[in-house]
Amino acid sequence: MGERPRMIGPYRVERLLGSGGMGVVYAAVEPGTGRLAAVKVIRPEWAAEPALRARLRREAAAAGRVPRSCTAAVLGADLDGDPPYIATELISGPTLDVRVLEEGPVRGDALVSLATGVAVALRAVHGCGVLHRDLKPPNIILSPAGPRVIDFGIARIDDAETRLTKVGGLIGTPAYMAPEQFLAGPELTKAADVFAWAGVVVYAATGLPPFGSGAGMRERILGEDPVLPALPGVLPGLVRRAFSKDPADRPTAAELVDALTRDSVPAGKVVRQAAIAPERRVRVASDLRPKGGPRPLARTSVVAAAVLVPMLLAASWLSGALRGVTGGDAPEKKTPLPGLPLLGHDEAVLAVAVTTLKGRPVAVSGGYDDALRVWDLTTRTQVQHVRYADDIRVITTGSLRGRPIAVAGVTAGDRGRFGLGSLGTALCAFDLATGEEVLKRLFGRATRAVAMDSRAIYHSGVRGTISSDPRGIERADLKEGRALPGLDVPTHYVEGLQTTTVDGRAVVVSLEERDGGNRVRVLDAGSLDVLRTIKAPAYSRELRVGRAGGRTIAVVSHDRGVLFWDLTRGRRIVDVPVPQSATGGPALAVGALEGRPVVVTGPIGGALVVRDLATGGELRTVPIGPLAPTALAMAEVGGGPVVIAGGGGPADRRLRVLPL
Repeated sequence: MGERPRMIGPYRVERLLGSGGMGVVYAAVEPGTGRLAAVKVIRPEWAAEPALRARLRREAAAAGRVPRSCTAAVLGADLDGDPPYIATELISGPTLDVRVLEEGPVRGDALVSLATGVAVALRAVHGCGVLHRDLKPPNIILSPAGPRVIDFGIARIDDAETRLTKVGGLIGTPAYMAPEQFLAGPELTKAADVFAWAGVVVYAATGLPPFGSGAGMRERILGEDPVLPALPGVLPGLVRRAFSKDPADRPTAAELVDALTRDSVPAGKVVRQAAIAPERRVRVASDLRPKGGPRPLARTSVVAAAVLVPMLLAASWLSGALRGVTGGDAPEKKTPLPGLPLLGHDEAVLAVAVTTLKGRPVAVSGGYDDALRVWDLTTRTQVQHVRYADDIRVITTGSLRGRPIAVAGVTAGDRGRFGLGSLGTALCAFDLATGEEVLKRLFGRATRAVAMDSRAIYHSGVRGTISSDPRGIERADLKEGRALPGLDVPTHYVEGLQTTTVDGRAVVVSLEERDGGNRVRVLDAGSLDVLRTIKAPAYSRELRVGRAGGRTIAVVSHDRGVLFWDLTRGRRIVDVPVPQSATGGPALAVGALEGRPVVVTGPIGGALVVRDLATGGELRTVPIGPLAPTALAMAEVGGGPVVIAGGGGPADRRLRVLPL
């Protein structure tokens, strides 16, 4: 939106909080009170969009009905102005998903207190004639005064003259939706919010959505009962009733409150749990009501209510960009590093990949400290630590005989060493559950890139150092580790490898580099025959592929931009310019945001930029301050997307989890 404005309506702008595809949010001084408010301005290209204005009006109207103690209050709005804006209060405190990511699942009395607080807020929302329809952990702020429910962007007001209807898609977040939200039929009732309340309680207790995620989730919600964890007090019966498939069998929010308050704990009590291994976990009772000042902010995400406020969260796409912003009138301190650290690596992280282990999302990382580490992303604890003989530079994950594995490799070069794994190879495969090495006849050469599919491991090797004698692409049978015929690439170094499908055909996509002529090639996975060659920019850095709208998209980062190429249609989509980088371009990660395939790029101007995979269009920016990650991956944790960033530069060399 160009330069930062000095004034937005009567609000004096202090600083930028964050931006997304449809709006920009500023911290501004509220007239008359001098308090900081969050002011969201709709981008000019969206300002004339009637549907967006209508949605924001609906959100402001719904939030205006809800008691201030249960949500983030709208302070003022002018959606007919130039620019159109909404101002909301700032609330300090993490969202529930960030709290669980940071400190682990909630237990005992703290869980009962949390469930009660959310039920009280939900009772107030329903009492005002409002149906939320998107209750989930990122939409619950754990403020010093208790839980606040936010994001009324898809809420329905019972007596509204016009109501939001479903057009061409679902309304809500699937992991927390009631069965009736997936079905065409009777109009939704407040019982859908009660079903979501039960899902929130299960997430708080386990760190996982109640019906899992990914393929088959809809069918599980429609036809299966969730496996409930051990819950304290009256919660087991209430949660079981709230998960009833028939809305008529669920308790109301008022009934939840009545049952919970008969035998409750003080509403201000929570349990903080150190993010350490489960057997060493320590629980310490603390009071959310600070004594003598605000609760310390260290290692706790502070979310601007503007991110989570009713109007602002009409665009939930923006919420992650603003986490880590201090709210209220507390004096500004040195800004903490963003995200949540995964403690363990002694030196810079060079590679990171994500997969699942026993149904839970995990990250696999390696770097200069000669170790492969596996992290439970829900609890942020290290579950495997495998010593290696040299720097781990590349990692890919897959499955072998139903067991999740990681393949890690080293590259000779910038530290003057050429290391081999414990079996005399530069590429080793490990069982993620046990840490044991598998496939003990892999390549003995240093590697620049590695990928795998259900049949083979593909490896880009060199003889000797990284500056001489490229070897092309080598292959090994995934089941036995024996060598398969490879592909000589005598004039190019293969810098990136990805496996995917194009029009139903299994392929390998390679990024190949040489002076004056980089290229991307699409190869048949079985024969390694060249199917397509694409000219790539000079000084290319990374290659990623993903699927969007039935098409296969390749993304290449280079020193001046990010290139998007449609491999299915054989045409370039866009080459997005970015500030010139000495590192050869931004790091990349492909994943999903609110059901949309995306690619995360960064660092770019002190932020990660989330782009639509199909078009390259910018959707969101996530400020990361001084961090300069060299490796990125995306995962879904607790029903919400996160980025795992490694190699944060001089500011921080640890692995960090950044909620989007």
